[in-house]
Amino acid sequence: MRHMSLQMRVALLSVVALIVCTVALTVVSVYSVESIISSSEDYWGTQYGGDDLDALPQGQENADTVITLRKFNATSVILCIFVNLLGGIAIYLIMGRALRPLTKLIEAIERIDEQKLSEQIAETGANDEVGRLTHSFNGMMARLEDAFQRQSSFTANAAHELKTPLTIMKTGVQVLLADRAATLGDYQENGRELLDSIDRLAKIVDSLLVLAANSDPGHDTDEDVMLEPLMEAIQGELSAQLDERDMSCSVICGELSVTADPALLYRVFFNLMENACKYGKQEGSICITGSRGDDGIYVCVLDDGPGIPQEHIPYIFDAFYRVDKSRSREIGGAGLGLSIVKTMVESIGGTISAENGGGAGICFMIFFPD
Repeated sequence: MRHMSLQMRVALLSVVALIVCTVALTVVSVYSVESIISSSEDYWGTQYGGDDLDALPQGQENADTVITLRKFNATSVILCIFVNLLGGIAIYLIMGRALRPLTKLIEAIERIDEQKLSEQIAETGANDEVGRLTHSFNGMMARLEDAFQRQSSFTANAAHELKTPLTIMKTGVQVLLADRAATLGDYQENGRELLDSIDRLAKIVDSLLVLAANSDPGHDTDEDVMLEPLMEAIQGELSAQLDERDMSCSVICGELSVTADPALLYRVFFNLMENACKYGKQEGSICITGSRGDDGIYVCVLDDGPGIPQEHIPYIFDAFYRVDKSRSREIGGAGLGLSIVKTMVESIGGTISAENGGGAGICFMIFFPD
């Protein structure tokens, strides 16, 4: 049964139902006719004084009745067989026509491979099962193509980020080896460059490990964490950077608390506040506000920097993604901060989104459900 086509299986099931119905109808018809004839014989027997069939009047003999009944039964069986055969063929053909859109859908799907993920199947607009299946398949393929593109971009960006410090290290060593008159100062300068490149590689690897370690939800160290003291501790750790840029930071979270891993929560808001300090306006301000909604706690980290162009916002949480690559190089970092934040927030069970502020800057909104 599993190796049959859907058309054949549906047709067989329909034919079985048809056979059951026609056989039942034939049996009922034969039984009804026999009952009528039996009632007639009883009637004539009563009229002519008993059950002796020889006493029946001429033309009412039982033999003629039996012959007629047998002909009726034979005709009924033949018609039953004929109806079932004709019905089975008709059902098979009708099911083939009804399943034709599904067959076309299968053929279209089979033509799609890894090189044609962007190909969409033409939708008929019908609101039947095949129409909804086609629409769902197109949506799935669009999501799959987006995931493949993100994965490809991640791989290319990771390779580039890892290759840059390696190239610097290799170039420095080659220069020293080629320069026979290199002094101790040259070696020391090259050593410092090597250490800087190694530190950069180590930070990238550490960030990738953080992404991998926090990709699965669930932590055994969850506890109630008061948000305002947490933010104030982060503000104290970033005080040197804030003072260097003459920036102020205000925290308004009241008595709100979140159940989560304290170290994880600290890393989330540290990264966001550090980003706000890096990209915010000189002599600007950072504002962290928390509020309770009907379904959980909302925390907004808002700066007054230049903001992010709207077309870049859907991608800022992708690993290695940079809005302004030249500025990011000057500030430093590998473009993994927001990706790490998103992974951590989701591992806690929350969500994070970004939107440009009303005037300037950008607001990162974190939601922690109850």
